[in-house]
Amino acid sequence: MSIRNKKAFTLIEILVVVVIIGILAAIALPQYQKAVERARLSEAISNLKTLAQAEEVYYLQYGEYTAIENLDVRVPNSEYFTYGMSEERYVYASRSGYPKIELWFNYSKASTRNNEWICKWSTAKAEKICRYLGCGLYGDKYTFCVLNNL
Repeated sequence: MSIRNKKAFTLIEILVVVVIIGILAAIALPQYQKAVERARLSEAISNLKTLAQAEEVYYLQYGEYTAIENLDVRVPNSEYFTYGMSEERYVYASRSGYPKIELWFNYSKASTRNNEWICKWSTAKAEKICRYLGCGLYGDKYTFCVLNNL
C-alpha cells in the first residue's frame, strides 16, 4: 500500500484551517470585549439610578440626604466599579482598572444640574467608551462630557 492512497489532511490544508480560525478569532474577540464593556457600564448605570432614586425617597421621608450606607437599597459589590456619593449630590461609579472611567449622576432636585450624567476619562480608550455612551457637551480640557441619552 502506498502513502498516496491514505486518506488524511495535508499540512497545507491544516495550516489554511488554522489561519482561517485565527482571522475569525481576531474579528470576534474585539466585538466580544465591547459587548462585555457595555454590559459592565449598563450595570453601573442601573446601580447609579437605583441609588439616586433611593436618595430621593430618603429625602422625601426625612427632609435631608444621607450617606449610601443609610439607604434602604444595597448595591451589590462589583469587581469593576466602586460606588460612592459626593457632597455636591452626585452618586458615582468609579473604576480604577484599565481604562479608568467614572460615571457621575446628579440627583438633587434643588440643583440646576438635576438628572445630569457625566462621564470622566483619563485615557483614549475610556474616552471612546464615554463617546459611545453619548457624550454631548464637553468639559475641562476634554476630560469629561455630559451624557445626553441616559
